[in-house]
Amino acid sequence: MKRLICESCGSTNIIRTDEYYVCQNCGTKHINDSDNKTTAVIDMSPFKDNALINARRARSIEDWEEAERYYDAVEMYSPQNAEAVFYSAYAKAKTALMVYDYGTKDALRIFARDIGFIDEKYTPTDIDAHISLLEDMSKDIRILCERRILDDESIIDLFKAIHKAFCLMLGHIIDSRQYDRYLARLYSMQVKHLEAMIRYGLDAAERSEILEKLEAVHQNWHRIDPMHSFSGFDAYNAQSAEDSSEDYVYTPDKDLSAPKTEGAPKNTRFATIVFSIILVIYIFLLFASIASEAFNSADMVFYVFPGLILLIIIANLKT
Repeated sequence: MKRLICESCGSTNIIRTDEYYVCQNCGTKHINDSDNKTTAVIDMSPFKDNALINARRARSIEDWEEAERYYDAVEMYSPQNAEAVFYSAYAKAKTALMVYDYGTKDALRIFARDIGFIDEKYTPTDIDAHISLLEDMSKDIRILCERRILDDESIIDLFKAIHKAFCLMLGHIIDSRQYDRYLARLYSMQVKHLEAMIRYGLDAAERSEILEKLEAVHQNWHRIDPMHSFSGFDAYNAQSAEDSSEDYVYTPDKDLSAPKTEGAPKNTRFATIVFSIILVIYIFLLFASIASEAFNSADMVFYVFPGLILLIIIANLKT
């Protein structure tokens, strides 16, 4: 058998593994074909990891041209990377909006299209991390589309298309049933993007469609969290007049629906549990006293009135 030679460093110190012939001098992996010829296999994982680090750094300082370049490199070697798929197109759209030339609309169209590929290309292995990534995407979309370009309604239509594509993608993720622990966070994102579409102004048919979707999302949210409630569409109807202002600027995190959660839900539930436990203890002590020979009418007053007060407190916490 002909001695194998490393194509990278020329060493002949090559050992066969299960999949490759590995050079012990430089670490280059080779494939050996039927003619006893070797072909170097380049491991791009270090390059991909470095590109992802550089892409995130560029994104954090809003250097969108650099972010686009590095995310493109990550996507080239890892086409299933949801972050790279999203932010390579996002960076291009962000740069195009800052320049605002003939290529701006094309960049926004590509971005709206690529959003739809995220859930198709990505199979989550760490759902916690993926939910956090989706929330970052949601926030960045609302920042991208936050200001109207008053002289170009077609840009506004593209902003609507971006919000709609992200909502649709979230719907597919919800339907996959892999994220049931995170439904409230997914519904919250959907509400914000549907509200954003209303802020841009819609015709009667579009508005009716979006309001219907909003109501459905709030109902689904209420099913998994009874403490969540929707105050109705009055806030949205009132927004119509505000939308007509020429000086209107979209504020991404402004809450139009004002869904009521009855104060602070977690604190309320905790307080209800605590007072319920105290009430149970009172009832136990009451029956213990009644069973004893020393119980009298004065003891009844001592135990009953605090119990009634506790019942009133618990009832107010639940309403």
